[in-house]
Amino acid sequence: MIYFMVAIGGALGALCRFGLSKWINSAWGHPFPLATMSINVLGSFLMGVALVVVSERVASFEAFR
Repeated sequence: MIYFMVAIGGALGALCRFGLSKWINSAWGHPFPLATMSINVLGSFLMGVALVVVSERVASFEAFR
């Protein structure tokens, strides 16, 4: 079951990245890979938010504070 959940998460992530990349490239059409940079910045921000939320709620994450 865990492999199935990882596969679904990876597929959804890839589809979101592809869709966002197509949308940004069609909206701005800039030669700089703006879509890749935007997606990576947004992903890093969301992972940081998730780490803070999880570390505040789970006692075993005390080492990250």
